[in-house]
Amino acid sequence: MWRFEIGHEWSGVGLDERLVVVVHEGGVSVEGPLFGEDTRPQGEGFCARLWEHEVVEVFLGRDDGGYVELEVGPFGHWLVLEFSGYRQGTAVHGVVNSHRVEVVSGR
Repeated sequence: MWRFEIGHEWSGVGLDERLVVVVHEGGVSVEGPLFGEDTRPQGEGFCARLWEHEVVEVFLGRDDGGYVELEVGPFGHWLVLEFSGYRQGTAVHGVVNSHRVEVVSGR
């Protein structure tokens, strides 16, 4: 299990409240504030281009230089992308074993 505490956005702007990401055998858990993005994807589940909405992105590197990008949205949306190298996409995964999102107290 890996636990990460994130204190700033991708742009370097500090967060008022830390975001906690836990990667474990059963998947990825995210706890943190909602940022109030105006757009929300339709429905739930798989969502192409999820990065255009409120999302947490987790990058998991491999020994061969490739990586997997997991995107989890606060409203039940997700996206899994596989890369052979920096921005060299090789696969978009539209199926995962299970996905559960719980929004508690606006977080």
